Amino acid sequence: MHVLVHDPFVIDIPMPIERAGLQEVLAAADVVFPLAPATPETENLIGQAELASMKPGVTLINVSRGELMDEVAVLAALQSGHLGALGLDVGRAADQRPSPALAQHPRTVATPHLGGLTPQNADAQAASSLEQVAAMIDGTLPPRSVNADHAHRLQQWWEQ
Repeated sequence: MHVLVHDPFVIDIPMPIERAGLQEVLAAADVVFPLAPATPETENLIGQAELASMKPGVTLINVSRGELMDEVAVLAALQSGHLGALGLDVGRAADQRPSPALAQHPRTVATPHLGGLTPQNADAQAASSLEQVAAMIDGTLPPRSVNADHAHRLQQWWEQ
């Protein structure tokens, strides 16, 4: 398999993976995986122009964030036949589930944002939840807190 990667933030790509520009990747790929965080810069990363630059019959698989795809453009590409298949584990809904319009298309395989939920991952998530609850019961901030400086309600609960 010949693997092309476009990442504006990573320069050193290990062989045999080849670094390429986004347009080169889109034009050459048989399967496209947009993998990026949801930011204003990546919103609709895959839109009408990007889909048009892909080979006819290409498979698009989004397991990253729903905001990366313009769902109207993707649906149009599916309906026209330009997009051969679509795989989704994410969508633009608040819970990141794929939209019904895309999920019900006959050339779409969609999962409700649980594609990474392997037995091992489920066990790790459960253990992490227990670890975080135990920390709060002990009166300490949970490990890996993202917004610890804003845990005001938790502080108030401890002070009761």
